[in-house]
Amino acid sequence: MPRAAKKPKIEKDAVYVCWMAGSAEVDGETVGFHEGERLRGDSAAVQGCPQYFFADGLAAASGRPTGIRWRDRLCLGEAAGCSM
Repeated sequence: MPRAAKKPKIEKDAVYVCWMAGSAEVDGETVGFHEGERLRGDSAAVQGCPQYFFADGLAAASGRPTGIRWRDRLCLGEAAGCSM
């Protein structure tokens, strides 16, 4: 049986890195964030959408999420005729 993911604990003074761009409405305000953006834990984006962020300093081997860019998803390389 699948388990629901636990909401990550966000420390307000820590720095978090966005792994996938997005936007959301948080407390009536639209917030946007882009891949690689570094924000503090008290940011509305990090508080409202913690699933898009990981703690700064995490290495890929220790659980850093890896996003798939739309360009990579749509283009399968030169063999597919990608010109992006």
